[in-house]
Amino acid sequence: MTDSSSADTKRPSGTMQRMSNAKVLVVGLLIVSMATAGLAFVPGLFSSSPEQLNEQAQADSFVPTPVGEDETVWTANGASHTRKAVQDMLKPFATQRLLDALADPGTADPSLATNLSATLSSVISADLIAQAVAEAQVGVTDEELRTKLDEFISENFKDDATYQAALAQFDLTEAGMLQQLRFPMEAERLTDARYPIDDAVVQEQLKPLYDEKYKSGKIIRHMQFPTVEEADAAMKRLVDGEDFATVAQELSKDPFTAKKGGLIGPYQQGMIDKAFDDAVTGTDVGKLGGPFQGSDGWHIIKVEAVPTFEQAHDELVDQARKAIQAQNWITLSEEIEHDAGIDLDTRFGRWKGMAFGGITPAFEVRLQQNQGQARQQAAPSERAAGSS
Repeated sequence: MTDSSSADTKRPSGTMQRMSNAKVLVVGLLIVSMATAGLAFVPGLFSSSPEQLNEQAQADSFVPTPVGEDETVWTANGASHTRKAVQDMLKPFATQRLLDALADPGTADPSLATNLSATLSSVISADLIAQAVAEAQVGVTDEELRTKLDEFISENFKDDATYQAALAQFDLTEAGMLQQLRFPMEAERLTDARYPIDDAVVQEQLKPLYDEKYKSGKIIRHMQFPTVEEADAAMKRLVDGEDFATVAQELSKDPFTAKKGGLIGPYQQGMIDKAFDDAVTGTDVGKLGGPFQGSDGWHIIKVEAVPTFEQAHDELVDQARKAIQAQNWITLSEEIEHDAGIDLDTRFGRWKGMAFGGITPAFEVRLQQNQGQARQQAAPSERAAGSS
């Protein structure tokens, strides 16, 4: 193993609870696209880990009645959308398995139920804002969608096989991926058209935003390895003078940061776990830290200096605008939904608003209700125990 003293390194212990690759993939198209748009809409797709979903499914013994072809899935702006009409609408975008789930929203497969809720969330949201988008003439072209999807694939998938596996995992076709992207892009444009952002307000927020974002004074890059031997081999190359970003791109097993030369960005205590906190605290700017072990393998970090306010200016402007835009989107989406009078069949879940995740799947709604009832039942005994 590499002598830590030769590279100003430390090996703190602890556990890593970083988001798994599967869950990062889950964040995938919808959440990444909304982060790009700067909006608050985060559909239910990928909101829970497979383990959590399975636990929730096991806790849910209720099986709702099937949905007939002519029964209404949702109503908005006085128009009703039957199950058959929705299936026809979704055919270009979804797998047959997802289409079949429309007839059986009480499926015991929690992943499928969650995928269905996310897909319906996007479709309903697009339907709600379609007229406003047309009136404002802020529609997105097929070429713009293709460009956005190509960027997303390049940034988040190591190869086409991984991308195709993600499509299959979430019951989408590529047309479905493009359709999922259309709504957030059009919602962003519609928000800016209805609520233009005052540049003076943006400028007022930049210095406080800079101070908060970079208060640690450290930018972190990292590499992840399954074994200490691999981590030590990478550390030796770094000690010998090789560029951290280059080595990370070549060797790190975290595909999402590896693509960015291992870049995590500005670090705040508690951002990941104690092992990472200790490593960052114990490593000066310009130095290497590690290898150190976490629950998901071995890690090496490099600490870099934060940019100056002037260097970060454009990035801060973009961040401030997106924060303002997110609040404007909440206001606009609530206006649209109020006027539309949306009504969703409860067998598909609960509509909680475009800006707040679209649809909560029915099995999650029931689980939340059960948890709430359990807390209410426990409250009197807890109060009694406290008074005694």
